Amino acid sequence: MTQLTLDCRHIERSAALESRVRESLRRLERLNDRIDRCWLTVEGPVPEGGNSSYLVRIELNLPGARINAGNWPQGPEPHTDVYRALREAFEDAKRQLQSLRWDS
Repeated sequence: MTQLTLDCRHIERSAALESRVRESLRRLERLNDRIDRCWLTVEGPVPEGGNSSYLVRIELNLPGARINAGNWPQGPEPHTDVYRALREAFEDAKRQLQSLRWDS
């Protein structure tokens, strides 16, 4: 099982959020069982700073590789749903994991 560090900034950490993160991480582990560490940051909107979107950053550590993924905003629409932001970040991580080539 992958060691997970979940950091929530400007958003309350909830059981539902943590459950979604763990389930998404399990899906990545099925894709590649070499993931040994995951650092995940969920950053909520900062009203006083004008930022109205959720940002998710994922760093995966594997033997000989490190993946940095996230829900990098595309276009003018902010990510106003934390679960959509999580899904997009994990999709980015999945694409990167699939592009890795391993020598057997």
